[in-house]
Amino acid sequence: TEVTGTPRQHADDAETERFYRMQVSIFCRDGLVGLPDVERAMIAQGFNYAGDIKIPYNDETRHFGLAKDFTILINQ
Repeated sequence: TEVTGTPRQHADDAETERFYRMQVSIFCRDGLVGLPDVERAMIAQGFNYAGDIKIPYNDETRHFGLAKDFTILINQ
């Protein structure tokens, strides 16, 4: 999910750079051990790892969750 997409630089009345913050949420019923290596996949695509946010256990769905934040600066 795109959390933010903020213009960072302009030149000649046009945007030349944009900073994105993306969040990948992972859910599992078996806990937070053995999750897919989302970090490695995102870093391989040029993103920078920015941290984790634990998503509270959901009694209704019985899922544990983890949100991983990534950032990237794109030249337009």
